[in-house]
Amino acid sequence: MPSMRHSVSCSLLIALGSLLTGTACAGRGGTDIAADPQPTPVAVIDTVLVELEGARLSELEQRVARLQLQLLEREAQIEELQRNRDAAVEEVVRVSARLQTSASRAEAASVMAEAEIALNELRAVEPGAAEIEQASGMIEQAAAAFDAGNFGGALFVATEARKLSQTAEARRRVGADRGLQPGEAWFTTPLRLEALRRSNIREGPGRDRRILLTVEAGTPLTGLSYTDDWVRVRDENGRSGWVFYSLVGHRSREKPD
Repeated sequence: MPSMRHSVSCSLLIALGSLLTGTACAGRGGTDIAADPQPTPVAVIDTVLVELEGARLSELEQRVARLQLQLLEREAQIEELQRNRDAAVEEVVRVSARLQTSASRAEAASVMAEAEIALNELRAVEPGAAEIEQASGMIEQAAAAFDAGNFGGALFVATEARKLSQTAEARRRVGADRGLQPGEAWFTTPLRLEALRRSNIREGPGRDRRILLTVEAGTPLTGLSYTDDWVRVRDENGRSGWVFYSLVGHRSREKPD
């Protein structure tokens, strides 16, 4: 009996040793125990937020374009007003003495009244016209000359004021008769522009519109109107079309027309 128990004990020990050895080998091979897979990060994009930001960016770009065009228009207005006023003052000084003896009080008063009527008509149809302030100032100058007995000077300045208001009204009527693009607005006064680089002039506002001509950098252009971020321009040969706003800039008086 002792020998049988010894035999069984040896068999159990051998079996246990074999089991432990197999387990260790499996651990070293690494093929029976699989590691848990790591989760793959998933990027979540809020498409609504992206669309809103895109729309906001587009709106800001259009706003910048309008502000830049308004700045160009205001610079042109200031330059034109100053030039006309300086020319008028110089002309008054030059001819007032000569006209003093030939102009009558009644004639000066009549032209001053006509200038006032033309100014009021312009105010009624285009209250934002840049010429209103200038014509109003010239009428005040004419009145001061009239009160001082300088009827020749009063006549000249009043004539210029009347002409200025009538020219602005005529320009407005011409603009009203032309076909306008949706959202198009005429500049208060034509802008002296130039191409900042080689640019395409298109038949309408949009990159998909047909190219009419191509101008080189420095080409003189006249800005007529605008819509969103496109400008209607005319070249020195009378050809007109549309150009993207960032391709043109202000042309100073020092540069030839």
